[in-house]
Amino acid sequence: MIRTGSVFVLALLGACTTVGPDYHRPDVGVPVAYQSGGPWREGQPADAVIREDWWTLFGDPVLDELQQRAQTGSPKLQAAAARLEQARASLGIADAARLPILEFAPDIARYGVSGNRPDQPEKVPGNRDYDVSRFRVPLYASYELDLWGRVRRATESALAQLEASRANYQTLQLTLQGDVAQTYFQLRALDEQSRLARAGVDIRRRARDLVAARRRGGIASELDVTRIESELATNEAEVLSVQRRRSEVERALGVLVGATPEAFSLPDAPMHATVPMVPVGLPSDLLERRPDVAAAERLLAARNAEIGVARAGMFPAIRLTAALGFESSELTDLLKTESLIWGLAGSRSRSSMEVATVVVSSGRRLRTPRTSPITGSACLSRCRKSRTRSRRCA
Repeated sequence: MIRTGSVFVLALLGACTTVGPDYHRPDVGVPVAYQSGGPWREGQPADAVIREDWWTLFGDPVLDELQQRAQTGSPKLQAAAARLEQARASLGIADAARLPILEFAPDIARYGVSGNRPDQPEKVPGNRDYDVSRFRVPLYASYELDLWGRVRRATESALAQLEASRANYQTLQLTLQGDVAQTYFQLRALDEQSRLARAGVDIRRRARDLVAARRRGGIASELDVTRIESELATNEAEVLSVQRRRSEVERALGVLVGATPEAFSLPDAPMHATVPMVPVGLPSDLLERRPDVAAAERLLAARNAEIGVARAGMFPAIRLTAALGFESSELTDLLKTESLIWGLAGSRSRSSMEVATVVVSSGRRLRTPRTSPITGSACLSRCRKSRTRSRRCA
C-alpha cells in the first residue's frame, strides 16, 4: 500500500515536470548609442501580416492572369504546400500522444484441441480432444504518463516546425510572385527592344537605298554603300538576337507558371503597366516582414524543444494499460455478467541512461530488449493466467 501511494505521489509530482530548456529568443547585443543620430526603435517581426495581391498595382491584366496560373500550376509551390500539410499532420500525431489510445478488437474463432496434448503429462490418458468456439469483444486502453514532458516537448517542436513550414511556403510564394512579375516585365522590355530594332532596320534599308541612288548618280562612293550595308547587317543581327532572348525568357515564364515551354506562348504586345506609387518606408520595414527570417527563428525553437525530448529519454517511461470486454464460447452467453473479462497492467520502459549503464558494465552489446509497453491482449492473457493459478491453488 505504501509503495502504491509513493508511486501515485511521484506521478502527480512528475506530471508537472518538463525537462529541457524553455525557448527564449536569442539576445542581440545592442549598443547604448550609435554614431549617427536619428530616432531608433526595436524591430518588431511582422511576418504574419496578410499580404495582398501586390502585383495588381501595375494594372496589367496579363500579369494578373499569369500570377493566378502560377499559384495553381507551379510544381515548387505545390511541393511546398505538401510539406506544409505534412508538418500539420506531424503536429496532429504528436498532439495525439497526449490522449489515451483506444482499440476495439472483436474476434471470432473456432479451433480443435488435441487429445494427446502434453499440457498435463501425469493425466495424459485422461485427456480428450474437443472443439471449442470463442467469441470475444474486448476494448483496450493504454496511456503513457508524461512524467518528464516528453510529449509536451514533442508537441512544442512539431508546432514550431509547422510555423516554419508555413513561413517557408510564404517565402516560396513571394519568390515565385516576384519571379513571374520580373520575367514578365523583362519579356515586355524585349518586345519593346524588338520593335525598336525592327524600326532601325527599316531606317537602315531606306538609308541604303538612298546611298545606292547617290552612288548611281556619282555623288556617293562605293565605300559609302559598303558602310551602310554593314550597318544594316548589324541591325538585322540585333533583331535576331533580341528574338532569341525573347524566346528564352518566354520559356522561362512558362516554366514559372507550371506550363510546358511548347504549350506556352505570349504574343508580342506593348506594355500596359502603370508605375505605382512607392510607399514611404525604410528597407528595415521590409526586413521585419521577411518570412524566411521567421522560418529560421522557428526552426531554432523546434531544435530547442527537441533537446527536451532527448533529455526526457534519459528517464524511464511509464505506460498504463487496461482492458474490458466479454468472452464466451457461446454467442448467446457473450453479453452476460459471467462473460465479463478485464485487466489492468503497468509497464516501465528502460531509460537511455539505464541502457547505457548496462552496456558499459557488461562490456558487450545489451542482449536484453527494452521492456515494451503491455498491449491489451497481453493484459487479458496475464489476467486469465493469474485467475487460473488462483483456482488451482484453491
